[in-house]
Amino acid sequence: MYIIDAQKRCNSWNVRKIFPSFGPGFRFRQSADTIDCMSERGLLGSIHIWRWPDGLLWRGALGCGARLRRARLKEFLRQFRPGADTSILDVGITDTTVGASNLLEREYPWPDSLTGCGVEGEPEICRRRGIRFVHADGCDLPFADRQFDVVHSNAVIEHVGNRERQRRFVSELSRVGQALWLVTPDADGPMEPHTLIPFAHWLPRSMRSVIYNATGRGFFADEVNLNLLTAGDLRGLFPAPLRDKLVIRRQYVLGLSAILIATLQR
Repeated sequence: MYIIDAQKRCNSWNVRKIFPSFGPGFRFRQSADTIDCMSERGLLGSIHIWRWPDGLLWRGALGCGARLRRARLKEFLRQFRPGADTSILDVGITDTTVGASNLLEREYPWPDSLTGCGVEGEPEICRRRGIRFVHADGCDLPFADRQFDVVHSNAVIEHVGNRERQRRFVSELSRVGQALWLVTPDADGPMEPHTLIPFAHWLPRSMRSVIYNATGRGFFADEVNLNLLTAGDLRGLFPAPLRDKLVIRRQYVLGLSAILIATLQR
């Protein structure tokens, strides 16, 4: 750790917006993840940088991610034009409440026609809104062929494991739905949203693991937990007869590709 002048820190980190009462007489002690505001009376407050989910970087990323998810939900509703009688399956919902998780369950206007499934516990939002929940692995769905009008899956396929499991995941979603909406981060984009470490996901796995472990994101060094896809990878997971009907678009942040959106309508 080291001590730096408060005015310099205010200029570079805009600390006054976070601790508005602190003036030039205060000092800041910085480590890799924390900036501590110090006075003669001791520690007055801390600014965490990397800590999940309340660090500065993560708060900014979660806010940006929420805006992107809302934009995608708006486009999903525009494209498929669902109504009260449209049956929708959302694969891979979570029991966490960080950011814009389970946005479809929270904001879809016809919860009675929505079914959520996932490998975690039943989300509170499902109980509160009366949404049917099925505990199931997306690679082995307990539903009949074409049972749902639309299958929706947001940022799940990158977490199911190796390419074979990802192929099985796509096959199951395509099997049980008449139409498909599938979202995943773009591996060709420079910023990986699970780690916020630019370009690291382009490195060989051994080098990537070193960086992720050194920055506290070692969980995502394992392919079981994070296996990113390019647009070409994603297209290759679909059975050949479906590829002609598959459309893959990108969602951009600051002009750079961030998200892949695959849609399939039959």
